[in-house]
Amino acid sequence: MPLSKDPSCLGDSKQTALHRLNSLWRRLVQDPKILELYINFIHEYLKMGHMEVVEDEDSAIAYYLSHHGVYCHKSKITPLCVVFNASSIITSGESLNSLQLNGGVIQRNLFSILLNFRAHKFKVTADIKKMFRMILNDESQHDLLRIIWKDKIDSPVEIFRLTRVTYSTKSSIPCDKIMETACHRYPLAAIVIMSDFCMDDFFSLVQTI
Repeated sequence: MPLSKDPSCLGDSKQTALHRLNSLWRRLVQDPKILELYINFIHEYLKMGHMEVVEDEDSAIAYYLSHHGVYCHKSKITPLCVVFNASSIITSGESLNSLQLNGGVIQRNLFSILLNFRAHKFKVTADIKKMFRMILNDESQHDLLRIIWKDKIDSPVEIFRLTRVTYSTKSSIPCDKIMETACHRYPLAAIVIMSDFCMDDFFSLVQTI
């Protein structure tokens, strides 16, 4: 994550994250189905190695991301999306996102992609599963992506740190930047990434099947 300021200016974010976790749990206990989905999400994140347990809470300058779930009952693939909040203002008046540099939009806009999508008879669509989470964050910044969780409302909290690019952060790496570093090895894929991707969604077209 490219930062414009030293993260030591962040101040205390843990109390805000704790307060929001308690508020989250009051909502989760009212809906066992969403609670189960939320617990499964956290366990999967840990099992895949996309976050790790923090053994020494005071070992580094840290920022605690609050989080909440967005439930979509119509979706069979991702009925629950857990959103991490990197824009939460804390005691210093700063947030993790306020410290990050933003390189601007370098992908084509959605309108031009959809317009091109109408040019041929056959369409191809796809979604890259967990695209952001396939990109490892610099290890020195893992503590800036801490979260707090507990599996039961009356359990003690556990502290984790996310090790992969987190989709709510300002500097989440777009496909085009990855394409720039790999275009010589995969020239055909680079052309498709440049012209047919919007975030992690793929829209392409062909003349024949």
